[in-house]
Amino acid sequence: SQSEGFGRTIIEAKAVGVPSVVTDTGPMPTLSGPNGRVIPKRDITTDTKVAEASLSGNTEQIERLWQKNIDWAEDAAKSYAEILERSPKEKSRIAQEEVYEAQARYTLEGMALQYLQSFREAQRIYDQQQLLKGRPR
Repeated sequence: SQSEGFGRTIIEAKAVGVPSVVTDTGPMPTLSGPNGRVIPKRDITTDTKVAEASLSGNTEQIERLWQKNIDWAEDAAKSYAEILERSPKEKSRIAQEEVYEAQARYTLEGMALQYLQSFREAQRIYDQQQLLKGRPR
């Protein structure tokens, strides 16, 4: 998508072991992780500019703008091809990593553990600050 609040579909893909090709917007690159591929966001204003150029009869501008769309689509296709051309052994390893990450980070249990770790870290920092101030816990 051009923009998405969180990227639930990326997590759903991970849950079944599938890496994603995402745009460089919002949390998508982080969610996609090292096994996915990130491409630049498509300039959706290009379509409007093509329509405007068509109305004015500017064929050179139309061709240049359509080439932008073609270049973007080729970049996306190359990213998909990189994923699809991986060896069966590599695909299996990546699928396991994707499922593990989805379970560790995005299930209720995984998120609860992350919260618990955050609270413990906050407590550790607080305790250190209290010791520095001469107020042991």
